[in-house]
Amino acid sequence: MPDRDRPAYPQIVCLGEAVVDELGSDGAPHLGGSPANVAVGLHRHGVPVRLWSRVGEDAEGWFVREALARAGVPADLVVDPLHPTRVVRILEAADGTRRVQIRTPDTADQYLQADDYDRAVLEQAGMLYLTAVPLLHDVSAAAAQALVEAARARGALIVFDPNVRLRPERARPAVRQRLDAMLARADVVKTSADTWANLWGTRTPADLLDAGPSLVIETRGAAGVWLQTPRHGVAVPAPRVDPVVDTTGAGDAFLAAFLARLWPALGGGSPAEPSIGDLHDAAVLGHHWAGLILRHRGAVTGYDAEPPADGAEQGL
Repeated sequence: MPDRDRPAYPQIVCLGEAVVDELGSDGAPHLGGSPANVAVGLHRHGVPVRLWSRVGEDAEGWFVREALARAGVPADLVVDPLHPTRVVRILEAADGTRRVQIRTPDTADQYLQADDYDRAVLEQAGMLYLTAVPLLHDVSAAAAQALVEAARARGALIVFDPNVRLRPERARPAVRQRLDAMLARADVVKTSADTWANLWGTRTPADLLDAGPSLVIETRGAAGVWLQTPRHGVAVPAPRVDPVVDTTGAGDAFLAAFLARLWPALGGGSPAEPSIGDLHDAAVLGHHWAGLILRHRGAVTGYDAEPPADGAEQGL
């Protein structure tokens, strides 16, 4: 990890989309969006966290605000009177394949503005987490880039999840350039082989390190994860989960628990780079919490449906 000075007791800022997921055959609404999901998970693990997002002045925006309030997640949610909250319809086949449709075009989160958020919060932030979604749109991309640079200037680590597949109409040179630039600025990247093959061609986790990150987390579905640092690479298999009700948010739950286990090391200044044992233990904890999410419908439902095991709440 870089040697930038970091606050001793960092807060994690999650930046980007907070959405309504419509799940199952009945399209029941659930809180969604990876930044929101990760923020809920981090809060559950006792990590100081704040969500920065933008929702519409509509029923869906009210739903998102109420869901986050019930979860107790500190959030700065700008209410946009002109653009709707993002609504995502997710259907999952028996074999686990998913069909995802964005039901609302030109959504509020595409209009994130850097000046809507108190940059003084970044003075206490050890990490800034974001996905690739803001980078797909010109206005939110400018905000995300500005806030990432502000966070880096204050010594925060950047955690990047490039969780998109680019359709031809979105593969504009500007979008490609933004994705490449964010990969170069990220300290931690969580992705899958399918995702990076779509975005950057066939590359290994070690190849991605050459672009800038110090840690690459490759998710492999039911097989677990591969963790790659400049000095180590280790596979951490996932335990079998039965039944699997819904895969929505499982990767976000994994990452939240993983970061909760490592956040003092990654964001607190010492040690500069976690040991391979620390990484392994964090992944084991991540699998535990991902398994809870997989057993319930919705990206964050499992947090309340089952109590944590002893010590799991704080990632110990």
